[in-house]
Amino acid sequence: MARRTSDMLISKLADLIDLILRREPNGLAILLGTVPSPSAEDLYQLVQEPQPDLGVRVQGGKGTPTAEAIIFSAERLESIINEIGGWSRINRALRTYRDKYPLGWDLLEEHALFVKQGGLFHDGQGGMMAQIAKKHGGVTVRTLRNRRNTILTIIARFVICWFPEDDEYQLFG
Repeated sequence: MARRTSDMLISKLADLIDLILRREPNGLAILLGTVPSPSAEDLYQLVQEPQPDLGVRVQGGKGTPTAEAIIFSAERLESIINEIGGWSRINRALRTYRDKYPLGWDLLEEHALFVKQGGLFHDGQGGMMAQIAKKHGGVTVRTLRNRRNTILTIIARFVICWFPEDDEYQLFG
């Protein structure tokens, strides 16, 4: 039972990190703690699907007040963050991961910076995803995507298992 709970938390944290990297322009900075962590309203905006502007505003019906919708929507993400130990722990663990495992971090960083929905660069040869795949050993775009997803899971596991004392304590040295 504990194993399933741990696996679920790893999966939820990996999804949260992925959401922040995909939807937040400052996602890397948020994860590393160089900008303030998102508020409940920011988290609410992250999980909202973009709605097209239809040019009209319809009023009426029984709706949920905005503040209540924000609290309920952000509560799920905040519970994950709190269960792990808060933003400070996430930030410190990710800075440690970045320093100790630069190859995995570089792939994640490049993907977060240069690969966006709809693409930033269209060359008829796969865009930025293909360029990054070439840089990382000439792998296929699918393999690159799979590596990124694996790295997200590894990072989530690292954050959960990381202890601040690990940075100060070195074995055999």
